[in-house]
Amino acid sequence: MPDGGFLVEEREVVPRRWWNRLIRPIGIALIVGAVGWPVVVLCHGWPRLALGFAIADWCVIVAGRNLMHWGAKRWAEDE
Repeated sequence: MPDGGFLVEEREVVPRRWWNRLIRPIGIALIVGAVGWPVVVLCHGWPRLALGFAIADWCVIVAGRNLMHWGAKRWAEDE
């Protein structure tokens, strides 16, 4: 600003909710399951099915990553 002042952005910071502690382990379990399930199916001798699950599990991995991010140890913003 011309007079030497500056603007400060103001945000409301909300403490984490009780369910945030559950979200991170659920996200980790989704990722482990999405990676492990095609390996188990492949070990049982079904390569096409394992490939299909590996391709389809991409959205489960993304959902698990998002849950891990949302449940991170931090104060929640924009909640």
